[in-house]
Amino acid sequence: MTPHNRKVVFSSKNQEMGTPRDLFKLLTLKDGPFVLDAAASKVNALCEKFYTKKENGLVLPWAGAVWNNPPYGRGIEKWTQKAIDETMPGGACERVVMLLPSRTSRKFFQDHVWNFADEVRFLRGRLRFVGQKWDAPFPSIVVVFKRRDTVNRNAPRMWCWDWKTEYKFRFEPPPGD
Repeated sequence: MTPHNRKVVFSSKNQEMGTPRDLFKLLTLKDGPFVLDAAASKVNALCEKFYTKKENGLVLPWAGAVWNNPPYGRGIEKWTQKAIDETMPGGACERVVMLLPSRTSRKFFQDHVWNFADEVRFLRGRLRFVGQKWDAPFPSIVVVFKRRDTVNRNAPRMWCWDWKTEYKFRFEPPPGD
């Protein structure tokens, strides 16, 4: 690991990672359309309705199909807990789709994702977040929480997702066209 990567991986200075547009386009096709971007800025918002850091999406209501790429620092488990709460009985969300760092040893994964998510997609390769020069030094996952009528859960459906290949298949014309 280079000194630059080490600083990025273990730093809490910049926790806001803009979602790659191609990934969001594919997720919208598979899981959308999304009505709310629950953790965004005016620069990187992906939905017409969005909550900024100042507005604090953790305390505001979520409803419908929600996209969430939360800050990647301490407190990420607050965002996964909010997704669980909003999809439990009495919650207003149809589904919450989250882009998260793949850190399976962390509390947010073991207590929240493993116990309550419906799907976990381990992304093949590393993402290049919007505005970044290099690919992220950590792997990423897409986690889907769906509305449920009961608190009881089974283990989530998990798989490796080669999203770049699927994107090319769906959105780029074949050679010779």
